Amino acid sequence: MIVGIALSGVTNPTVTMSPSVDELQEIAAVSVSLRVAVVATAGICEEFIYRSFAIEELTFLTGKRWLSAALAGVFFTVAHVRLYDLSGALIVPGTLGAVLTALYLWRRNLASCALMHSTVDAMFMVILPALVKTA
Repeated sequence: MIVGIALSGVTNPTVTMSPSVDELQEIAAVSVSLRVAVVATAGICEEFIYRSFAIEELTFLTGKRWLSAALAGVFFTVAHVRLYDLSGALIVPGTLGAVLTALYLWRRNLASCALMHSTVDAMFMVILPALVKTA
């Protein structure tokens, strides 16, 4: 997780991924249990779709694992356009997606990818909003 966050910061130092205080307060207004459910669901479902299913099925169709991984990474990044628009901020989910893809290809362990994904999401959906709400 640390490598993914560091790489996303190195790849585009002009991108500020720090959500504004207003955005964090808006997130904090949602119940913690719902935010935790969203984090867990996103981590598990996105990893199943973009890492396990996409890579394995595309590999079956193309016969090339790295091509399948690259395509799945593009799909993952494009799926985040609705959150980041077509801005330089897309480099962050793109880079984190690449790290998750490399982890999946290396270990073939979907659970570790889902845990890492959920942990990153939890920082922005659970931990930071809790700090702003109490501050």
